[in-house]
Amino acid sequence: MVEKKQVFIIDSSAIFSGKPLSFIKDMFVTTSKIYDEFKPGGRDYRNFQLLIDKGLQIIDPSKSSINSLLNKIRLFGEEKRLSDADISILALSYEYQKLGDLKPIIVTDDYSIQNVANYLEMSIQTINQNPITKRFKWERRCRGCRKKIIEDVDVCPICGSSIKHVIKKSSPVKKQI
Repeated sequence: MVEKKQVFIIDSSAIFSGKPLSFIKDMFVTTSKIYDEFKPGGRDYRNFQLLIDKGLQIIDPSKSSINSLLNKIRLFGEEKRLSDADISILALSYEYQKLGDLKPIIVTDDYSIQNVANYLEMSIQTINQNPITKRFKWERRCRGCRKKIIEDVDVCPICGSSIKHVIKKSSPVKKQI
């Protein structure tokens, strides 16, 4: 069986780590949402520009990939825990995964990204942190009356207390292939 060429999808946490990324010989990409997280000046911006000079491509996922991914993310309760940049990274990996000709590997230390990626059987490479050992499904609950909140609100419609994320289910991570 022919091994697929790898494409490394770079999250901002990989660049913020300050560590050199050792896969420069491979294809590596990020999204414009990640690009927007870097402001001119400073070490992180210079590191990001160096990666662009070394061949980092900025590719955005399609709207249909983003929408498909958002539908899946809701199953895990992560939709409020992920930024637009996080979603763009996951959607790009999802798109490459569906195309099937490249093996996407998300480079991140972000635990929420790792959690969703593990549920969707995406490959992860961490930089500074150990990878997650458990994956979670989350739900939103009121801090006051403890009612499960499904609506997209920040304050409980029953008692007026704030909403928090709590673990609904925990399971061991699926091993990556």
